[in-house]
Amino acid sequence: FRANLHLLSNDPESPDLAVPVTLQVTPAAAARISATNLAFGNVEVSGRSTLSVDLADSGCGALQVTGVVIDNPAFRADAVAPFEVEPGAVRTISVSFTPSVAGPASGTMVLATNDPNQPDLTVGVAGMGVNPARIMVTPAEISAALGADETGSAVIHIENNGGVALEFSVPALDLGAGTPGLRAIPGWALVAPTSGTIPGGGSLDLTVTLNSTGLSAGTHRGVVHLLSNDLLHPDVQIPLTLVVQAAEPDPTPTVFSLAQNVPNPFHADTLIRVGIPGPGTVELRIFDIRGALVRTLATGPLDAGFRDYVWDGREDDGGQAPAGVYFCRLKSGQGEVTRRMMLMK
Repeated sequence: FRANLHLLSNDPESPDLAVPVTLQVTPAAAARISATNLAFGNVEVSGRSTLSVDLADSGCGALQVTGVVIDNPAFRADAVAPFEVEPGAVRTISVSFTPSVAGPASGTMVLATNDPNQPDLTVGVAGMGVNPARIMVTPAEISAALGADETGSAVIHIENNGGVALEFSVPALDLGAGTPGLRAIPGWALVAPTSGTIPGGGSLDLTVTLNSTGLSAGTHRGVVHLLSNDLLHPDVQIPLTLVVQAAEPDPTPTVFSLAQNVPNPFHADTLIRVGIPGPGTVELRIFDIRGALVRTLATGPLDAGFRDYVWDGREDDGGQAPAGVYFCRLKSGQGEVTRRMMLMK
């Protein structure tokens, strides 16, 4: 660039003195970055979060980027050096955070450029890896026995053993042909609440109300579906079994009795009816073929009358009893009766 600098004075011989001026401009890049820190916050382990920064060239020469390096492998930039940013242009660089373990992570992204004033641009990166939502549900199944037109209740306990919030729902309607295995709970069962959020390390109880009104005597089955954002267990299924007892023909039995279980053989659960002609201390227990105690269904004082008990094929500690022959024994001061049962798988 060339120009003249005019010096005006009262010199009669040189009132206007022109001085030539020359400016030589060397093209140079001027790097500008939109953010110097990227905070990813909480990200699930093995999940991914992405943020971006804009790299601009406000100079008059092309910005040459010869290196993009992040000193922590949990962070990755999508830009691969070398690349060029024209004067006045902007290049967006995306940075992703993929934690492999729970805990804090941080690092620095360095952009090596030909900017003579700041050849290395730095951007701090930080995030927290958290364990994903993990659902734990107890019990594994629910079995109950009710008389005609009776109601009962059970509790489903949900725990979130993960580090982020667990979001769950219980579908109230069938979801259609696209999900043939996913059906709403049966009409004789009501779950509350039907949705919610459980923080990491927290828990919540659901109440299952069972109603035998309008149901025929016998065994009725259904399933409670717990849908959640647990990627390993997105649909936890809790089988429901409701045994509706037939109307009692004789409210006071005349003999001490233990009826044959129904059904027999059985797969999941079976109904056991006892008759107690007079009040007394009663024991109703199940033994395996070796004589070892497997399950205690009742023990203690009982008034006279008929009573139904359901054995769900589980042991006292909650474990599943293996298939085989079992013996149900009713014992009191009024007598002792034993019935043979067959559990099949």
